[in-house]
Amino acid sequence: MSVYRSHPQVVADFLSIIIADGQRDDGARITQVLRRTNLTYRRMTDIVDKLLMSGLIHESHTRNGRKYSITDRGMEYIMEYNKFKDYASAFGLKI
Repeated sequence: MSVYRSHPQVVADFLSIIIADGQRDDGARITQVLRRTNLTYRRMTDIVDKLLMSGLIHESHTRNGRKYSITDRGMEYIMEYNKFKDYASAFGLKI
C-alpha cells in the first residue's frame, strides 16, 4: 500500500531539500529538488509558485538557470512544522 504525503509534509520536504542543496551552491536548482522530492514537474511548479507567493522561498536567476533559496519565513515554517510533527507523534498521530 502506498503512503501519500500531506501537502504540509511535501512543503517541508521541499524546503528541507532547498536547505541541504542550497547551502553548497547558493541555491538549489529545480531539477535537484524535483528528483529528491519524487514529484511530477507540474506538481512541483505549482508548489514553487505557492511558496514564492507565500514568501517561503526566493528565486534568483543566474546564467545557468533559476536557483531557489529558503527565506527566514521558510525557516520558520520548517521549525514550526517539526514542532507540530513531534507534538502529534507524542499522541500517536502521523501527519
